[in-house]
Amino acid sequence: MTHKTKRVLLVAHDRGGVNLLLPLLTRWRPPRVTAYFIGTPPLESEVYRLYPSARLTHSAQLLANGSWIYEADELTAILQSGKWDLVLTGTSVMSNLEKLTWKLAGQLSIPCAAICDMWTEYRRRFTDGPDVVLPDMLLVLDDRMAAEAKCALGDSIKIKVVGSPHFAHLIASSRRRSGTRTKVRFISEPAASIFPNARIDEFLIAKWVIEALGHRAKDLIIRPHPQDDSEAWRRFVYAYRKKGVHLDEEPSWACHLSTRMAVGVSSMMLIELALVGVPVASFKLYGSDESYYCLPEKEFGIAVLRSEQELKSWLRNPTPPSGASREFAALHASAIKNIEDVCLGFANR
Repeated sequence: MTHKTKRVLLVAHDRGGVNLLLPLLTRWRPPRVTAYFIGTPPLESEVYRLYPSARLTHSAQLLANGSWIYEADELTAILQSGKWDLVLTGTSVMSNLEKLTWKLAGQLSIPCAAICDMWTEYRRRFTDGPDVVLPDMLLVLDDRMAAEAKCALGDSIKIKVVGSPHFAHLIASSRRRSGTRTKVRFISEPAASIFPNARIDEFLIAKWVIEALGHRAKDLIIRPHPQDDSEAWRRFVYAYRKKGVHLDEEPSWACHLSTRMAVGVSSMMLIELALVGVPVASFKLYGSDESYYCLPEKEFGIAVLRSEQELKSWLRNPTPPSGASREFAALHASAIKNIEDVCLGFANR
């Protein structure tokens, strides 16, 4: 991006959105781009510690369901604080932060784009109560996501494949790996509580992992999802405290540095770990709803397990992923430039 400094506002409620936007702050510095970030206070604390210049002063309110909200007046004040060349957001299914931002930015004629981080829930990401709320453009990670988003949203929004800055960062990190990976991670998600029809019991899978590990359970870390019942997981871990099981306290960006192998269901973290060479497995319970699982396991070398016996066998001899192909790495290596081009396109309108 050249000539006049571009001013960009980055907005994300969830970790998935932040992971996509964070690498942009590494590259986007004055005089090319002045970028600011707003999100949930816990994520802001992490982002502002790494990038103090991205700080904006504002306040948010925590809801009982664990999501955060911003008052429309406060978001409007941020959007009116100066000329924005682009507002770039995540696409949370947990919060209306991004949707409210799109709506207010549209009212103020500020260009707005959103980047999707997962191959699922496309309509839900753009529905606010009875209303469909859309940014000016949807940026997606690959051709599969573009096709699925178009099927769900039709021609109501322009869709552009840009790749993932986060994937590019992880691939680069795998090439300069350092340290020792010792931990086994179970990566939970709130399948039983939010998607009961999927017939998935994440607590049962975690129990099987502990039993299969035996004395090695002392290396096991349970990583709850932000929407999980945190108290239920605390009670679960307490019940297995004598085996050395404990809850995960590491930030997600650091997990790939310490994870030796991981088991989950359909979490994006399985892909993130696979990209840096960590053996990972997706547990698909027999009788569960196949439509729940959205990860392209074959593309990333993620093992698929369907029984307690398969889980035991895999944990004894975990299969390492094959690593990113040259074509895959090339697509995502250009992600930041592709997003910069989108920025420049809006700024030159």
